[in-house]
Amino acid sequence: EGICSCVRVIPTGIDLDSFSRAGSPEERVALRNHLGVPKDWRLYGSVGRVAQEKNLDEVLAIHQRVREKRNDLGLLIVGDGAGMKQLKKQIDARGVNDSVFLTGMVPKETVGSYYQLLDVFISASVSETQGLTYIEALSNGRPVIARRDEAITHVVKSGVNGYQYDAPEECERVLLQLFSDAQLYEQWKNGAWESREQFSKERFGE
Repeated sequence: EGICSCVRVIPTGIDLDSFSRAGSPEERVALRNHLGVPKDWRLYGSVGRVAQEKNLDEVLAIHQRVREKRNDLGLLIVGDGAGMKQLKKQIDARGVNDSVFLTGMVPKETVGSYYQLLDVFISASVSETQGLTYIEALSNGRPVIARRDEAITHVVKSGVNGYQYDAPEECERVLLQLFSDAQLYEQWKNGAWESREQFSKERFGE
């Protein structure tokens, strides 16, 4: 009552078809080679805007400690933004230049391929409203490890399709466990694939 203009609800689900058209295995190998990722390395990382509220310094701190225990894991950060200059300074300061890979801005139609370069999606952001990048990662069958946030309670389910952590040390432990336990990784990866349908634009529309 009292609303005079036309109001429409826009569902924010994911167009799952766009991810089913993600690049071929050959194209993903070419992307890895272009980025300079060693052939036998596993990758984890994020996709999205590079900004202060994304808390990427925490991700770098976690990565620095992870690298002390595993030298075959790389961090991939896909995207650009106002925080890129500061991010590069932090990478230098932490001495992880050789294991952090930055893509800068990428074309929208290639984003699915970048998600599929990752074995695990990671985020330390505490400013998510819907966690759309988390949903996109899960829609690509990628487990998500994210800082605990009420906004993503029904998106990232610990022990099912990923994990919500409270402290950086906890995140480090879970990452190392996931990369050393193939059975656990497959379980969470399958959980991500199985949660895919609930995030479709059709389901959101309903």
